Amino acid sequence: MDTTGKDWRSDAPLLRTERLLLRALALSDAPRVKQLAGHPDIAAVTTNIPHPYPVALAERWIASHEPNRRAGRSLELGIEHRSMLVGSVSLMNMAEGRANVGYWLGVDFWGRGLMTEAVTALAEYAFETIGLQELRAIHMWRNPASGRVLQKAGFRRIGAEQRTLNGRIEDVVLYRRRRGKMRL
Repeated sequence: MDTTGKDWRSDAPLLRTERLLLRALALSDAPRVKQLAGHPDIAAVTTNIPHPYPVALAERWIASHEPNRRAGRSLELGIEHRSMLVGSVSLMNMAEGRANVGYWLGVDFWGRGLMTEAVTALAEYAFETIGLQELRAIHMWRNPASGRVLQKAGFRRIGAEQRTLNGRIEDVVLYRRRRGKMRL
């Protein structure tokens, strides 16, 4: 993985993999975010993306990235494939050497291994450059493809529980990956 932007708080990194570019989103990306994240199948399998997803919400979300990054709370990156925005991957709730990983990918790009590549690259950056010690993630039980992404990216299943998400009780699966403990 090729990286630029070593001071991740002041300048969002550019992370390059074999097929992807992970980069900061710009307000000009909001219509594309609305188009991709606004698909009903995305809302059905994510924990915090509503449907419909208005462009104003995409703009507010993107505008929050820089202040949250500068404060060290989160790092949200867009995923480009073949020079086209296809999704997003994030480190959220960063504190005490830990962060939660979140992601979504446009439905037309599912099943190609793109999200596994993006999550793996972000995890490596989190450990090697930011210095995090542990990453956690969840997925809805009814979205096993997300669990396969996490497993392929070296995360280990650590449990399951019920949570209230989007006003509904959902069964979720919990995952963790620790620095230096890649599990394949």
